[in-house]
Amino acid sequence: MQNSHFFRHTRLKHSQSNISVGKKKRGSFVKTDNIPAEYELIYRAPMGTYISIAKNISTMTAIIICTGAAYTATNEYKLPKQRFEYIGLVSQPDDFWYFAVGFIAITMIIRIFVSKYPLRIYHSNGRYIAVYDSQLPYLSSKHVFSKGEVKEVISRFNPWNNATYRLGNRTSLLLSQYFRTPADYNHMLGYN
Repeated sequence: MQNSHFFRHTRLKHSQSNISVGKKKRGSFVKTDNIPAEYELIYRAPMGTYISIAKNISTMTAIIICTGAAYTATNEYKLPKQRFEYIGLVSQPDDFWYFAVGFIAITMIIRIFVSKYPLRIYHSNGRYIAVYDSQLPYLSSKHVFSKGEVKEVISRFNPWNNATYRLGNRTSLLLSQYFRTPADYNHMLGYN
């Protein structure tokens, strides 16, 4: 019993700190996101920095692996044949290619997840702007939609079924407890 109370208290405390974004912090978000001044911040996703870091690190690593694979492929017959050691990351020379393809597949999955995860949502007079982390490093992309254009998406194969919504024409993952108030969440869904 004591553990569940602790987790509930921690979650509530985190949720309250998310709601009370100071004017200085809000101003930095508005400036960074290039949002008009009349828009209010109503949603701030957790772990936005970690999502960006994971995307950038996985991309850099995939580029390094692709560069190594391209170098190996173009110079395979030019380099002297060496005895391959059966120690380390791969046990056969062909295993490197499987590793590279698998790592690139994981990077693509991370990219798909990042493209569906809005970092912040702003509201003004029934219009909304969702800010996403861009596919390019250190940039963001924006998606504009209106009140009532939000629909819940249900799919059997989606592990985040209860958090998947269609914002206008873009499918997104939203965590309802990170809205400023429950009224903001319900208003965005089209309820009065």
